[in-house]
Amino acid sequence: MASTDEYARRAFDFVSRMQNATEYDEICAEITKELEWFGLTAFTSLHNVGPSRSMVDCLLANTRPEEYSLRYIAKNYIEVDPLVTELRRNVHMFSWDDVRANRPLTKRDRWIIEEGREFGLTDGLTIPIPTASGTLDVFSPCGLDPNLSKRARQALDIICTFAHKALQLAVIGKTRQGSR
Repeated sequence: MASTDEYARRAFDFVSRMQNATEYDEICAEITKELEWFGLTAFTSLHNVGPSRSMVDCLLANTRPEEYSLRYIAKNYIEVDPLVTELRRNVHMFSWDDVRANRPLTKRDRWIIEEGREFGLTDGLTIPIPTASGTLDVFSPCGLDPNLSKRARQALDIICTFAHKALQLAVIGKTRQGSR
């Protein structure tokens, strides 16, 4: 188990690296490397999540296994996923285990969460990031047996929020370069 100071050091070191990163692929590599320290092996970053937007339209980055992602989109899980519906009730960070423990789940709800096991994804976080327009962005890392202790969650809140911001800035920068 890491010391409290180690969590703070990692979070602030990551923020420093993200403030200097501009290339999308470099940012994704840094995010992946940092999240692996916590046992998180994949992540999804979504922008302006809402009922009228498809998951593909909202996607900034996704490193979850391709087969898992394609199945999720094909089955339109975004409409019924208990982790997504939890966002309608909760604007604070939560884990998959929190949802399993804190609300009654239907057989379908449990199946959607458990389907990730096939791909080495058994728990993760959903980190809502409010926008000035009133919508939510979401950063969601996951893995097989991640460290989601209270202190790890505090560090991950900082790390994932800055990761999301860095991805947004890289996408905006790329769009602006393309319009010159």
